Amino acid sequence: MTKILRLLPQLRENHLDGAGAFGDGRVNLYLRLSYETTGAPGPEFVKVDARGLIRAVWASDARLLETWEPLWMRYLPLHVAVVATWRAAGVVRRGRGRPIVAHAMENARLVDLIGAGRRVPALVERTASVLLGAYVHVSLSRIAYATPDAEALYRGLPGAERVEARLVLDLPSPCVTASGSGTGVVFLGQLAEHKGVRDLMAAWTTVEAADPKARLVLVGGGPLADEVAAWCALRPLSRKLSGPLRRDDALVVVRDGAVLVLPSRRRRRWREQVGLPIREGLRQGRTIVASDGTGLAPWLRAQGHHVVREGDVRALADALLAATARPLAPRAVLATLPDLDSRESAALYLYGALGASVEA
Repeated sequence: MTKILRLLPQLRENHLDGAGAFGDGRVNLYLRLSYETTGAPGPEFVKVDARGLIRAVWASDARLLETWEPLWMRYLPLHVAVVATWRAAGVVRRGRGRPIVAHAMENARLVDLIGAGRRVPALVERTASVLLGAYVHVSLSRIAYATPDAEALYRGLPGAERVEARLVLDLPSPCVTASGSGTGVVFLGQLAEHKGVRDLMAAWTTVEAADPKARLVLVGGGPLADEVAAWCALRPLSRKLSGPLRRDDALVVVRDGAVLVLPSRRRRRWREQVGLPIREGLRQGRTIVASDGTGLAPWLRAQGHHVVREGDVRALADALLAATARPLAPRAVLATLPDLDSRESAALYLYGALGASVEA
């Protein structure tokens, strides 16, 4: 019998990493591939549409449901439908409840989540907080928080603080093939405004003026790809656009660099929750330069990485110059990471809601 049914609105590269961690005891259903996913999903991942998802939830004999977090507002209506279906199936077929768990990473302000950048009256915000808190309380049995900001957001909802929960800081385990020091700066991610690409380009001109040996490689595609390509063509010796790469090839670029930069900016209801590129850089022992939008900002700062205010181009340039002049020792970076990837640790905690140990 299937122990765990996991639902993924978007299948991302990190989901493929831990695909076999729980063997045949976990079935994974997803709605669509995320834009950065270049790997091919294995047979343990099954693509469905929304109706197929509901049908699968109703028919499942799993003992535990792992669903996406309730505050992923785009998918909140479907989340409600999934929870209602799971609860009804449990009562009709088995006469007992079965736990529902979630890994929570959302770290935007509640007012931004419900207003998407528009002004929200205080009464509407308070009402939404009460309703969402009540829903989290009645729908989830256990939550694993990925960052302190995510924990603060959920615990600020009345009732949600009563759900059993634990903070499992979203850090990767060291890569077994991590190498020594590299050179230059690498940007890995979508070439888009909200990823801070224009801020990076503006800051990099200052870096180039101060350090003629500075080198920047940008890996990814997106709406600003043509603009970035034209910008790189102006200074081809210090700027390079590699375009979208398969993950294995992109990691080679990260491994060859000394610094990984991700200067994200908030946009409407979006905020960088953690940043998969940051995780990839840490796995390789690289020094990180990031904006304070990421939920890992306090941890990065405490470990000696560079964190700057969103949109502060001058501070970004200074951080890049400092990081390239004196990058952290790769061994020191790797020593700050857990032996077991935190996403597996979070899963082990969540699946403990079954009342018995689950081995990865």
